[in-house]
Amino acid sequence: MPILTGQLLPHAAANVLQEILRSAGLTTARVSDVGRTFDEQAKVLVDYYKLHGAAAAKALYGHGPGGKAIAIFEEEMKSKPMPEVLRHMSDAMRDAITKEIGHGGQKHLMHTSSTHFVFDVAPSSILNHAAFVKAASQHPKVTRFLHPHSLPPDKVFHLEVKKF
Repeated sequence: MPILTGQLLPHAAANVLQEILRSAGLTTARVSDVGRTFDEQAKVLVDYYKLHGAAAAKALYGHGPGGKAIAIFEEEMKSKPMPEVLRHMSDAMRDAITKEIGHGGQKHLMHTSSTHFVFDVAPSSILNHAAFVKAASQHPKVTRFLHPHSLPPDKVFHLEVKKF
């Protein structure tokens, strides 16, 4: 059975990842990120913004609810305490996602999803990227898969699996 390291996955999501690894002939993977709350997502947005700059943050998160959160951060960061800014960002994302779900399902900020297991696998932990991409792309329970060569690209192997 393939070994999973890093962050813990719910059992059903871990099973899917292990099936992908077996199909790809791989024995290990490191889970680098999992689902999160809206409060945690606000902090991730701010950290990303501070590390990579406004342009990169807007390119990655600017479409959809993340864009509203970034606008709140830029508007409030110099005049309000950070806990208040983060709360406003979190509330804005939660409200936007609730509306999005009401209009056909969540399409943005999937790490906050209540309907999908969402997790990232560190590319450095995968010995054969091509085999992993093929296996993940073909797995019937993976509803969305982003990776460094996908469109849009991602820096990690990002998998979304509908909760059963």
